[in-house]
Amino acid sequence: MAGQDTPLVSVEDYEEHALRVLPRSAADFYRCGAGEEFTLRSNSRAFNRLRIRPRVMVDVSRRDCSVTVLGTKVLFPAGISPTSMQRIAHPDGECATAQAAGAMGTIFILSTLSTSSIEEVAAAAPNTIKWFQLYIYKDRSVTQSLVERAERSGYKALVLTVDSAVFGMRRPDLKNAFSLPSHLRITKLPIILKGILTAEDAVIGADLGAAAILVSNHGGRQLDGVPATIEALPEIVRAVEGRVEVYLDGGVRGGTDVFKALALGARMVFMGRPPLWGLVHSGQEGVKKVLDIVKWEFVCVDEYEEYALQHLDKNALDYYKSGAGDEITLGQNKTAFKRLLIRPRCLRDVSQCDASTTVLGHKVAMPVGVSPTAMQRMAHPDGECANAKAAGAVGTIFILSTLSTSSIEEVAAAAPNTIKWFQLYIYKDRDVTRQLVERAERANFKALVLTVDASLFGIRRSDVRNKFTLPPHLTLANFTNEKATDVNKSKKGSGINEYVASLFDSKITWEDVKWLKRITKLPIVLKGILTAEDAVIGADLGVAAILVSNHGARQVDTTPASIEALPEIVRAVEGRVEVYLDGGVRGGTDVFKALALGARMVFMGRPPLWGLVHSGQEGVKNVLDIVKWEFDTTLALTGSYSRDNERIKCRIKHFGTLHSRLNMISTVVEYLLSVSWDLITTFYLRLKRFSFSAAILMTDIQQTVDITVGIKLNYYVSTEEIFFDYKTSKAMADFFFKLNITNISIACKINVKTHYIHTRHAIKLAIRGVQHLHRHPAENRVFAMVGKYSLPGF
Repeated sequence: MAGQDTPLVSVEDYEEHALRVLPRSAADFYRCGAGEEFTLRSNSRAFNRLRIRPRVMVDVSRRDCSVTVLGTKVLFPAGISPTSMQRIAHPDGECATAQAAGAMGTIFILSTLSTSSIEEVAAAAPNTIKWFQLYIYKDRSVTQSLVERAERSGYKALVLTVDSAVFGMRRPDLKNAFSLPSHLRITKLPIILKGILTAEDAVIGADLGAAAILVSNHGGRQLDGVPATIEALPEIVRAVEGRVEVYLDGGVRGGTDVFKALALGARMVFMGRPPLWGLVHSGQEGVKKVLDIVKWEFVCVDEYEEYALQHLDKNALDYYKSGAGDEITLGQNKTAFKRLLIRPRCLRDVSQCDASTTVLGHKVAMPVGVSPTAMQRMAHPDGECANAKAAGAVGTIFILSTLSTSSIEEVAAAAPNTIKWFQLYIYKDRDVTRQLVERAERANFKALVLTVDASLFGIRRSDVRNKFTLPPHLTLANFTNEKATDVNKSKKGSGINEYVASLFDSKITWEDVKWLKRITKLPIVLKGILTAEDAVIGADLGVAAILVSNHGARQVDTTPASIEALPEIVRAVEGRVEVYLDGGVRGGTDVFKALALGARMVFMGRPPLWGLVHSGQEGVKNVLDIVKWEFDTTLALTGSYSRDNERIKCRIKHFGTLHSRLNMISTVVEYLLSVSWDLITTFYLRLKRFSFSAAILMTDIQQTVDITVGIKLNYYVSTEEIFFDYKTSKAMADFFFKLNITNISIACKINVKTHYIHTRHAIKLAIRGVQHLHRHPAENRVFAMVGKYSLPGF
């Protein structure tokens, strides 16, 4: 179908596609709710109002999504609700949906009003766990026949919909007390009551011997104004007291929704519309992709980072995420990429995009490798072995750290087909370094990565505060005796810094590079170069490559971001050695920018670690897959069909003079913040002599300074009434649009406190501008946040 070539990565993407391509009548039938659709909207919004309370220090190395439902094990606690007439969505209809459910190891419920028969679905998906949804017909023999056919076809349960009298079910049959119809007692199949929204009815159903309650408001399609299903769930769970299983249907759009429903007592959740949207897109495969998205919710590197930050213990978390000093370079490593703009070209044949490249004579499938990071078994029990296997699975390079918690030999055995490089420090005892080199050679590592910026380790304040040590159950696996265990203790600060200070050679010079070349035949990559001068010296000495890196901003604070140092190094070496980059890479566009500026390969350290924390090898692979997919897409959308093709060059430009001015002004404002607000007022009001508006400046400042700074600056400007011209008022509207509802709340509270009518007027202009631009609904609760000061004219 149309649109299959467009990557869809969320349930909402599939919904948008379906609503575009379906005929109006079909789209409205599937999408709409009853009345004013208040309940339809509430089904999803109610999930958003629930907050997850993560717990830490829990062993999550063996997560199990499976659950037992009515005595049958399913692999995933999200099944497919009954939706009628699915062949309107796709020619394969219910058969495709059932097959997709089976492929995911979950339950499919077939609607009575299906466009594929009971028998057709049974034949198409013989191994799927199938339930049959039932309405009560006036002619009881019709209903009885449906029950018998479902039994003969191997369906495992009957789902009686009890909230649909308008579909022909007589109210006396329902009796409003859900007395189970006598003819249903002819079946031995378990009966699930679908459509219960009150504790009272749930108890009656349990008393009458129902096997389960499916809490549902019929997708918001029956009676408008009833509770969202997630709101009704807790009282029903409490009421039945475990006598029957409780499931939920309605509003589920993602993995966090599933989690919330289970946390509130549901044993299983079911989805109706989302699988339909997948069915519209690409039949069985589309349904499976939707279920995959819900099961495996994360679709960008930042989401893996957020997960890791919630689940790692503080000792490991601070070690992995921290940078040196004030962490200015740590922030710049990422923000420097954002200052680079991509210049896409169009009408280029990109039907055969190729992300592969050749690195030191080895072909890799993608120009993104895994940087060396130490002590990875703090992140996951499989540590470096899992990371190396994931790199091999996507066809790229893994660099093993000297300070690893898996040995050279263990990683070699675990990932024999992965291209592996070994990262090396120079120890005071040269025999230690020599032995490491020899072991790496014997284990078939393909290159040595000599770290040249770490004769000492930088001051990482978090590690000092935590008195960081390697947990006692782990050791540095490449060593024995004190070299393996000294990092498990700390005298007065960071254990890793004390380890490095005692064992690493702080006297290393370029002579040591010559020495290393003499004792090995492996190509040598110099990691940690940030200047053209050092890159030239390395190239003159015959190294194979330069890895431009500031050590993840963990050594010297306020050094350049890696991407800022890259261009001069590429120019200086003049193609004599390969140049790679490490630091700040978080997505496919970052990879593209580095390659456009001359890097042959980029490496990532922290992002694979976040994937490792999440789910070991599979998590790392998913992170790398995400970055590769983003890079492939960027290649195509910029008209650059190959990494090695010259088309990728000259696709980048800097923000330019305006951004430089804004950066300078933001820095000055940050300084003035620590001195005096009066100085800020004087400085800020003089900005009018620049050719851009003060309001635009605030938009930039709010990205680099605490958001309240921008609001306070707004207050100072308002006292002088300098922004009431049309142009600047519109910029103010854009500024407030970029704030989320919480920050608008902060703004209003500050306005109330300061009693300045002009600031309140600015908010009114902002909200009115947003309404006009249709960018954000100006909800009534925004106005309420202004407190005792009303906003006239609404």
